[in-house]
Amino acid sequence: MKSSVNLDGPRCANVTDLARILDLANEVMRLGKGMNPTIANDYSFIYNRENVENIVIVKDGDRVVSSAAIWTNSVEAAGIRNIRTGGINCVATLPGYRGYGLATKVLQAAVKHMEQIGCHIGRLRTGISNWYHRLGWENAGFSCTYRLVHSNIVLFPELPGDLKLTFGSEFDDKTIASIVRLRQSDQLGGVRTLEIMRDLLASNNDSSLKGGSQYCLALRKGSPVAYCITKEDKITEWGGSVELVSGLVRACFYHKFGAREGQLTPGHQEKVSSSPELMLVAPKNGHPFADFLDSALLPVSRDYWGMLYIINPQSILDSCGLYDISVTESNGIFTLTRSNESVTVNRQEIAKLFFGPERISDFASEVLPLTFWEWPLEDV
Repeated sequence: MKSSVNLDGPRCANVTDLARILDLANEVMRLGKGMNPTIANDYSFIYNRENVENIVIVKDGDRVVSSAAIWTNSVEAAGIRNIRTGGINCVATLPGYRGYGLATKVLQAAVKHMEQIGCHIGRLRTGISNWYHRLGWENAGFSCTYRLVHSNIVLFPELPGDLKLTFGSEFDDKTIASIVRLRQSDQLGGVRTLEIMRDLLASNNDSSLKGGSQYCLALRKGSPVAYCITKEDKITEWGGSVELVSGLVRACFYHKFGAREGQLTPGHQEKVSSSPELMLVAPKNGHPFADFLDSALLPVSRDYWGMLYIINPQSILDSCGLYDISVTESNGIFTLTRSNESVTVNRQEIAKLFFGPERISDFASEVLPLTFWEWPLEDV
């Protein structure tokens, strides 16, 4: 129950608060759902001494009773460069402290903090979108999950014969550096460094918990030219040219499932196993391989990327070179102007205007909506 001590916060945390923050996050997000207390492992790139000042908390005495964590990174996609995002993780309040609006306060303080440290967009994934919507967040962006089976993987080209394949689950620094170089070349999703990639792979990669990530590399004369990262039966990340990635996806499928089974001889019956499926995550556009997937008319599940909160719309436009569009704001209402056209939208609507997937206006329709993408490995 709430004590009589005055609540401290919302404010940014410090190192001495870290253990109590993890206690709260695990109690609400893991133990309260019958799960093991794995937050520190699942999000080690967030809950650490270097990032603790990007966690907003409310305390009652020594207890952290409400919190919202932020992880910042830069993203690129289809002409967008160096958009700074703030990912929101584990908005949580202890049961005895609910009903006081603490979650609303820590989230609003987190958005203010993101603005102060130069973020352009807030991002999160949630199953309670209506709660976030009332605070200015909106479902936006586009994510595709393709279903690959034996009958459609044959549409993917074979890899050139001079390439060598290597599969593994141990991401040493040489492998990570190779993936980072390909990721940097593609300029799609979060900007990666060796240190960031190492931290992301180390998080939530305990095979005893959910199954660790694995990789497949295509090498030409010893140098990686394409890669895929898989987790269970899903390709969660890929990189390289369209020709090599599509061939590598085909090779990954056959490496995992082999040739098609179930042929019957006349007069003989045999038990046929379920047909295997490999899922593949991709943006709708922003890379020639995404265009290949779209044009192949494969079975696909289309969804919002997640929820976005537009913090600095002018900087987003400027980063795309759209200098002819100006933005003014008054009390959360935005007016965008270009030449003789203009449109007025609220904060939720500007997320869809910028990143879709729905087209809510014809304003600047030849350049909007933009592509927003971050890989599942960067989920918070």
